[in-house]
Amino acid sequence: MARKRTTGDGEPYGYQDEVDLADYLMDDDEISGLDDEEPETGTIDVEAQIEWAGTIDQNGRDGVRRTRLDGIELDGIREAARELRAAQRTERYKSYQAKSWPAQLRQLQHTRRGRDLIRETGLSPRTIRRWQAGQQAPSRASREKLARAYEARSNPRPEAVRRATHGLAEAFTGAVKARYNVTVRLRDIRHLWVGR
Repeated sequence: MARKRTTGDGEPYGYQDEVDLADYLMDDDEISGLDDEEPETGTIDVEAQIEWAGTIDQNGRDGVRRTRLDGIELDGIREAARELRAAQRTERYKSYQAKSWPAQLRQLQHTRRGRDLIRETGLSPRTIRRWQAGQQAPSRASREKLARAYEARSNPRPEAVRRATHGLAEAFTGAVKARYNVTVRLRDIRHLWVGR
């Protein structure tokens, strides 16, 4: 089958694609182990389904192939890896220990991030006012939504890790694009090694 040429950005990474890429990059000593001061380029040897400028080769292996990407600036990738490492070490906030739903709601409403989390659950301000006025008790499903929002606020780690993982995938994609002037994404990674 002939290779179809496109020049678009292709399909954005899904979260699991970003996690897979981050796992490989974080395991590589060249990315996670060194803190070089001066700008440095490196070579990335990879075997994966490689989407190059919106195209995946139809090679009978579901697009999986091996290639070397040379001259890649590693500084931005290293910085994003440091941010992910820091996010993974973030601990729970000790001040968030409320057990009852009214106490959790009160604590969430005292911060902008808490109010945003309540809004993200889909709980309407009108419903929350009825709870506070004692006109309506929250359903079990609503209490579970509130508990999830409270957990997200008391434990910043999942959200911080998600943002940092996305940042690492973006830094990698940006570094490759800066070198080759096309968007390259890696999926179904089998092997990834970074060298100088």
